[in-house]
Order: sequence, then structure tokens, then C-alpha cells
Amino acid sequence: MTVKLLTFLGVGKNGHYDPYCYQFGEDVSEETPYIQRALMELLHKTAHPPEEMYVFLTPEAERQSWLGPGKLKEQLIALREKVYFSWIPVPILGATKTKEIWEDFKTVFDVLRPEDEVIFDITHSFRHQPMMALLILHFARITKNIMVRGIYYGNIYEVPAQVVDLTSFADLQDWIINVYAFTEMGRAEPFNEWVRNKKRMAARTKGQGQAIEPIQKMARSWVEFTTALQACRGPLVRDKAVSARRILEDFKDQAEALPDFQPINILLDRVNRELQPMEEDDVIQAGFAAIDWCKRHGLVQQTFTLLYELVITAVCEREGYGKQRVHDREDVARHLHYASKLKDKRPMDSSSESYNMELVNRLLQYPEMVKRFHDIANYRNDFNHAGWRSDAKEAKTIMNFLDNHYEEVCDAIRDYWQCSSVQA
Repeated sequence: MTVKLLTFLGVGKNGHYDPYCYQFGEDVSEETPYIQRALMELLHKTAHPPEEMYVFLTPEAERQSWLGPGKLKEQLIALREKVYFSWIPVPILGATKTKEIWEDFKTVFDVLRPEDEVIFDITHSFRHQPMMALLILHFARITKNIMVRGIYYGNIYEVPAQVVDLTSFADLQDWIINVYAFTEMGRAEPFNEWVRNKKRMAARTKGQGQAIEPIQKMARSWVEFTTALQACRGPLVRDKAVSARRILEDFKDQAEALPDFQPINILLDRVNRELQPMEEDDVIQAGFAAIDWCKRHGLVQQTFTLLYELVITAVCEREGYGKQRVHDREDVARHLHYASKLKDKRPMDSSSESYNMELVNRLLQYPEMVKRFHDIANYRNDFNHAGWRSDAKEAKTIMNFLDNHYEEVCDAIRDYWQCSSVQA
């Protein structure tokens, strides 16, 4: 793992850059025409300065800004007498044709190694180069697991000239991807892993570790929520959703005053809307919201399992059974299966089991719910046996059932829940 500073070298106005002193935080550099020299000096006052500088230059930039008296190479040689680092000039085309732009993309990308920590100076990047720099960083984060330590721009229109921190733009890209993974794919692990990496890097920078804590708390709450759904922990889902929303709102309140977080709050509003339906006090309505999440995010087995258990929970609630007592739930399921056989006139088992016929008859008042319970049970059992049954269904058949009959199943359960509530 190496801390690398990447920078584009230009040619200036009429082949010349004016000298400035640059300020970064409380520190001010010596006067220099080159932001690269100033930035390396300033970053060496931080806890973990760059070890290597890669200077991307065109043939013209090499002639006018790199080589010769007072030019950047000579200034870096002088600076190295005070602080240690190495530099590598890297030729690029700097052209505007598509093929040549992608050649430059590869040139810059190839200097990065897995696990590198990267600082990018875009002060003298030209035309497409700032966009290319962001794209390279994003691509390398995914393919080489690099960490972005900073993106900086030298603003010469203030006195002293300011080193502007643009790292939040790269962070926003990560927020977009991680929130998308959560809301569209139901995955919280990428966000949690990103926060862990940010915290590890922040721990190496004085005073930054605490800023990550609220984000890490939020990431953990998302993981706990999605884990409860993935593991079919029905009774826990509502509590985890409530907790995740509360932590999210607390974080938004803290971040409201930070300009960098204004776009992120828009993303978090979307997460809020996703979680809110699961806060219902009505256990069945909250259950439907959890099942909808599973269906939309491809948790097919969880969808069938939670639907099956939701029917049992609804009957337990209406008939006075303990919804968290195993024996009571098994007894309700037994009566539902028996009612289904009676409704369809299927053969009965030869066992000597007894049934509460009053309960069975009440269930048969909702034939669609009884029918759908039988369907759900069949699909759930097929899942639980991983298709190792003589009558195993094709994967396409399972998906088609959800696509074509999911709303009918939910309507049948709702009808029982709402009508039996009126009767009760």
C-alpha cells in the first residue's frame, strides 16, 4: 500500500505560471509557480504524506514546464532536500480524440496498484481531464480497491491561494452507489464495508475518526435490518426498521448544516421512504411491507416463507393463539392445511388427529385465503428441500407465480385480516 499523488502538468499562460503561496488548512507553502510543489510541501505536514508523485505531462508540458531552470523538476529536486518523496514523469497524449483519450485513461490507471491510497491534484487538468480523473478513481476503487485520500484544486483567485478540497465529490459517488445498492438491491454490506474503509483511513488522520462514527452507526443499522430479512426473522424486522429510521433521522439532523451533505440528504430521503411502511403498528400491515421489500429485492425464498408465516400470524391474532408460541403456530398451520384439504376435497391422512371444527369452519369462510395458503406452503416446501422432490417446480414456474399471483395472495390475506377484525 502506497500513498500516491497524481497530478497533471500544464503549460500555463504563454508557457508561464505565476508564483503563489498556497494555503491548506492552517499551513501556507513557500511561493512557487507550481501547485504540485506547494501541495507536496503542504501534504508533508500531514500525518501520512504522499510517498510518490506521478506527473502526467504532454510533450509540450515537458518542454515548457518540466525541464529547465526554475521548472517543476528542478523545484522538486530542491524540495526533496527538506522532505523525502519520489517522482515519476509519465507521458500522456493530452489529445481530444476518443481513442487517444482512452489511451490516456489507461496510462493513468496503470500507475495505480491494489490497495494504493491516492491523492489527485486536478488544478491543471484540461478539458475532459477532470471528468477522466473522477472516472479513473471510481474505476480503480472497484477494480483495485484503492482508497481516495483527497482530490484537490489550487484556487489562485484568493490571497493566499487556496488548496480546495474536492474529495466530497468522490464520496458522493460512493454514497449514490451504496444507497442504490440498498434501495434497489436490498444490500447493505457494500455501504458498511465502505464506511469501515473510510474509518480505517480516517484513523490515520488526526481528528477525523469521530466524524465517521454517526455514518458507521447508520451503516450497521442498515445491515441489521437487511440481515433480519435475509434470515427471515419476522418478529425483528419492524424493530430493525424503526431503529434504522431513527438513526437515519438523527444523522440527517447532524448533517443538515454541512454543505457537503445536502445532496446526500436527498438520497437518504429515499431510504427513509423505503423503511417507513415497516413501522406500522399493525403487525400484519408491517409484515406486508417487509414481504414487499423481499419481493422487490429478489429475496424469493424469504418472500414465500414470510407470506406463509404471515397467514399463521393473522389467524393466531384473530383466534387468540400466541403468535410466538411454537405449539400454537403449529396447531394453526395444521388447521389451515386441514381446511385446505376439505375445500379441495383432497384425500385425508389416516391419522387419528383431532381438529377444532369451529375454527376450521371459520377459516373456510375465507376460501381464497385457504387456497393461497396451500399454494404458498407448496412453494415454500419446494424451496426448503432445494428442489429435491419428485414434483419439484422449475425456477421459472416459481418466479411466474410471484409475478402473476402475488397481489392475489396478499389481497386474500388482507381480506381475512380486515373482515375477521370487523367480526371480532
